[in-house]
This record gives sequence, C-alpha cells and structure tokens, in this order.
Amino acid sequence: MPPAVTAPIGDDSELVELAQILPAPYSSLLPELASSLAPREHIATCHDCAMRPRGEPVPGVDYFDPDSKCCTFHPSVPNFLVGALLADTDPALDEGRRRVRDRIARRLGATPRGLEPPRGYSMRYRALEPRGFGVARSLRCPLHDAAGGECTIWRFREATCLTFHCKHAHGADGLAYWASLQGALAHAQRELALLAMHRLGIDRGFVLGLTRREPTADEIESEVTPDSVHRSMFGSWSGREEAFYLRCHEVVGALSADEVARAVGTRGDVHAAELAARLEAIRTPAMPACLERNPRLRAFPADGDRFLVAAFSDRQPLRLRRRLLRALDRFDGVTPTAQVLERIRAEDGFVVDASTVLRLWRHRILQGGRCGDPGQDAGEPLR
Repeated sequence: MPPAVTAPIGDDSELVELAQILPAPYSSLLPELASSLAPREHIATCHDCAMRPRGEPVPGVDYFDPDSKCCTFHPSVPNFLVGALLADTDPALDEGRRRVRDRIARRLGATPRGLEPPRGYSMRYRALEPRGFGVARSLRCPLHDAAGGECTIWRFREATCLTFHCKHAHGADGLAYWASLQGALAHAQRELALLAMHRLGIDRGFVLGLTRREPTADEIESEVTPDSVHRSMFGSWSGREEAFYLRCHEVVGALSADEVARAVGTRGDVHAAELAARLEAIRTPAMPACLERNPRLRAFPADGDRFLVAAFSDRQPLRLRRRLLRALDRFDGVTPTAQVLERIRAEDGFVVDASTVLRLWRHRILQGGRCGDPGQDAGEPLR
C-alpha cells in the first residue's frame, strides 16, 4: 500500500488557544482543554454573515437569512453558566441578563438543568430542520438581538453555539474537530449541571432523567411550563430560581480539579483523546496516495465556465472551472495521484498543482480511494 501524502501547515498561525474562545468558567474547570489549540475559523464571520449571498444567489446553494443567520436554534444553557451570567456585572451583558431573567420569570424553558428550549419550540424545530435552519425566523433564538445581529449572552454561550461554524478554514477536518469539541463540552456541561442539581437537593428522578411526561396542548402553544410541573422540578427552590442558578455557579466554581475529573469521568478522557487526534489531523494534514471523485459531490453552474462544487458541506462550496470539474473523473481511486496529475497534464492540457489537490481533498471533493486510508486536509474555501 503506497504511503499517505502528508503536508504540515508549517506553523501554528492558523491555530488559537481555546481559552480565547471558551466561556470564562471553563478556564478554571477544564484547564488542560482551555490551554489546548483550536483552528482559527477566520472565514466564519458572524459580524458579516458568510452565508448571505454575494451577488446573485446560485440556485441549489445554501444561504442564510441575514436577520436570523445560524441563530435559528435555541441553546440549552447549563445551570452553572446561567448562574455565571446572572453573577456577572458587566453592563455589556445587561440585555442578555434581562432576557434570561424574563424567561425564568415566565417559565419559558427554565429547568434545574438550565435554560432549555420550551417543548413547543423543540417540536417546531424538529419539523422545520434542516431546511429551516438559518432561514426560518420562527426558529430564531430568543437570546439573539435581531436589531444588532448579535448574541446577547455571547460570553456564556453553551457547547453547540460555541462550536458551530458555517464554514471551516480546514474543511472537513475542521468540521470534525469542532464536532469533537462539541461532544466533549456537551458531556462536561451535562455532568457538571447534574452534580450541581444533586448537591442542591433536586429530586433524584429528575436528575437521573426518570421523570418523563407528554406536554399539554396549551404548553406546546404557549411554551410556558405548567405551574405544577415547574414546582415539582424545582422543589424547595421553586420561586427562587435565580438564586438556584447562582448557587449552581458557586457549587461548580468551587469544585477541585479531582472533583471535576470524577464528574467528567472516563468518557471525558475519551473525548480528550479524540479531540487531540482531530487537532493533529489539522496540524499535519495527510492525503491517501490514491483519490477518487466523491460520489456525493454536487455542482451548480455559477458564472462563465465556473461551477460551485460542494461535497462535505453544502454551506461551503468551492468555485471550480469546468475543465477541473471534468478532470475529477480521472481520479479513479486506484491510480496514484502523481500519475493522475501527469495524465491530466498530458491529455487535458493543463496543470493541477499539489495545493489544488490538497484543497480538493480537504473539502472531500476528492476522497480516499481503494489503495489507501482516508486522511486529512488543506485549501482555501470559497468566500
């Protein structure tokens, strides 16, 4: 079997320390994770939505509504992060605190686990996703400021919002890295929130997820948790929900490193190992020696003789000339890449350089063939 082709990125200028991205509580709770590196996603620009069309929209290509963007999602903010937000005194977070307090007071998704999607919202999201994601204004997050286009609790966002990027500078391997980080953070959030609930006397059945019920029609329509259900969830904390969230923040913040490690457990170690492997795939990209055209590739005519071509994500197509799109068929999954490139030069009359091949691999427009194992990335995605 021919060896894989590797291409280190050269330095860590494309990487950033996770401590610069994670909410502040994680730096003390998960110091090893916070000190690790993550890809710098410079093309996923929230302030200037990278998913809005530039010029005339291309039929078949995914775009977001500029007033909703990727905020067509209701986060599940764990109890200790809700408490951290409420305890913070920064005036820049006043609007976020106001919105969170309003939802707690109105019983809109406020549970001992944290601030969650109301049952009606969850049913609507399942019905509209995936085509409604980024588009359906009825799914817009209640913590999103449509006027300013920003998240009002940005510094305390939870795992899904923290790790989602519409585009990835490292293509499919960037997506894999952030998906791995989302799994690691979601697990840590869940376990630490459960620990706080247990220590603060929340009913064991609710902590263990044994208490299940069907929502009423009124609850689905109004999204308000019924009084009796709300009281049964919070127990002695009912009517003192803000104080409960603040105590969760204090309980989790006071945990020792050993207590955090026990709470996160073996699964946390597995997540950490997986995350390290995903980062290594970005730092030292590797391609199989033989490549083939991805059968799931989608191509849309763009301008002139160019096409928008997507494979690993419809949100991140590449712009390719017609001759290069046709030449993809020469990658048969058996012939070594160097021979394929020579055949394209001799028979098709143009040169495909190594950086272009790496870019096509990174976006899985070309995928691993039968003479090697799938590997990793490189390239400059479409803006």
